[in-house]
Amino acid sequence: DSNTPITTWHHWERLFFFLFIFDKAGEHVISLFNQEYRRLVSKDDFKLADHPMMDVIARICATRANVDIGPFMAFVQAPLSYRLRNTNLYNNLIPAWPLYRLVPAASLRQIQQTLRLKTPLSLVDSRQLKTTDLKGSLKLTMNAQSFKESQGKVLLIKDGSNISRLQTITSPEIHLNNFPIGVYTLLHPSAPHTRRIATCNHIEVQALAD
Repeated sequence: DSNTPITTWHHWERLFFFLFIFDKAGEHVISLFNQEYRRLVSKDDFKLADHPMMDVIARICATRANVDIGPFMAFVQAPLSYRLRNTNLYNNLIPAWPLYRLVPAASLRQIQQTLRLKTPLSLVDSRQLKTTDLKGSLKLTMNAQSFKESQGKVLLIKDGSNISRLQTITSPEIHLNNFPIGVYTLLHPSAPHTRRIATCNHIEVQALAD
């Protein structure tokens, strides 16, 4: 939560970052990533700039584990290409997020044990968290131009292939009350002439304080 980009972290801190990702996606993803990167590097026309490591990791997690680590990468300011972020949005992936960001501090240890997670920093998804029965509230705010283009249309709030809510846009402010905790993907209504650029593609719903 220090708002410090991962590029400035110590080596051991970066190691934990990767461990959290591979722990969520599955240990098999580690070997798959190694195989894929060796395959890419062995090509005669290989250029590092064409295959950023973060993109390769995120793509392997998406294609082999159906996990979207894009929100987590954005949280730690890890570089991820726009193309991959956009592709992941529409592939019914399950977004992952650190547990400690979602549950009350007083319940953190107990929920960690219940979910059999290694640390409070472990990545989880909203499906895992359903067993907690914890709810939260969130307010989404649209600027005037976005509301004008989206009024009467539907905002999709998704958890992987599941649609958690279809929200008709009737006001610049959208309130999500008593909503299951977790991180969700937002699919915005299409805008005419692509004038509107969505600045928020994932939302974090934290549990209400005890």
